[in-house]
Amino acid sequence: MSLPVTHKAWILSEHYAQPVIHDLPTPKPGKGQILVKVKAAALNPIDWKLHKYDRYGYKYPMSFGHDLAGEVVGLGGGEEYFVVGDRVCVLCLIICLTVLLTNVL
Repeated sequence: MSLPVTHKAWILSEHYAQPVIHDLPTPKPGKGQILVKVKAAALNPIDWKLHKYDRYGYKYPMSFGHDLAGEVVGLGGGEEYFVVGDRVCVLCLIICLTVLLTNVL
């Protein structure tokens, strides 16, 4: 299976702007990275707080929806735990600025 050339993303261009869906070029995964085709994404309380209060110093443009589930479609090399076809969920823990990525059974 070839990697997708573009993907859709919900982008906020500046603080207080209305988010707009854009087609963006899909990045190729680098060493130790995977590419996930998103099947479902969720907005959580931090997303609307980012939009309303702008207290976290994020740079614009930015994308919302950091909690997601999907399927691994690309490998960058050096991965130890994932293979193409794995179903995964991704939880962005903004408080500690880490990403938790787990296989979904």
